[in-house]
Amino acid sequence: MTSATHSVSCKIAIYSQDGSKVLVMKYPQLGANAYGLPGGHLEQGENPDEAVLREFKEETGVDYDLKVLHEDFWLHENGKVVLGYIAHADFNLPSAPDPSFEIAQWQKIADIKSGAVNVGSYKDFVISNAG
Repeated sequence: MTSATHSVSCKIAIYSQDGSKVLVMKYPQLGANAYGLPGGHLEQGENPDEAVLREFKEETGVDYDLKVLHEDFWLHENGKVVLGYIAHADFNLPSAPDPSFEIAQWQKIADIKSGAVNVGSYKDFVISNAG
């Protein structure tokens, strides 16, 4: 009998202290309204808490001491297991090193709820943990 294996990814929804915004990554190469959450795959020997913080810093360019909370997990439509984290913080974002690739932005929760900002399969996670 063989066992199934899944790739594991960590994603984080970072909410503003007042709860009105969440930090998302804009992916211009995927379209005008293509957004997601900071995060990525675990590296060999890395635990999920380390991975989500490393990916946050790599993708956003922000060196901020986040206090993260593992909140949920789910099976992504592409078969990977996603470990969902949340945090609350307020910080300024640096200019994107390559704005044609990905850009960290604060977006309003209300715009995600209405669909004006499309975070794809992460929408339910973002909305259910907002507040």
